[in-house]
Amino acid sequence: NVCEGATPADDAASTKGQSRRASAEGGAREIPPEAMTEIMRTVASQVRKLFGLSAAPPAVAAAPSGVSVLSLPSPISALAQWEVDVMTRRQAGLAHDKAAESLIALAEVVQALPNILVMESIRAHVLVALEAIYA
Repeated sequence: NVCEGATPADDAASTKGQSRRASAEGGAREIPPEAMTEIMRTVASQVRKLFGLSAAPPAVAAAPSGVSVLSLPSPISALAQWEVDVMTRRQAGLAHDKAAESLIALAEVVQALPNILVMESIRAHVLVALEAIYA
């Protein structure tokens, strides 16, 4: 944008105006790879915090070098194996607690209504489930 008699300040203002127009018109801005790497590190860190994961597994954090193959993320899932294990154990614990609550509520309903007819097969399934939970 070179015009006779234009100053560098005029040229900068013109460039800003073009940039604003490009943004307003839906034009894309290119992010340099270095900045994108930092942005994605921040996104990955926030996702891990959202999942309730710590920065490193306890054994790796205590290791002298601080680096372990177990702490490296998978190229497929972007999560390390220990992170998947933590989330799986947490979900299994929650499912266990919900199952116990449901079975206890069912038992309370059956006890509160002595005249209710409960099929023997359902009674047997509930007893097996209770034994599995409390084993």
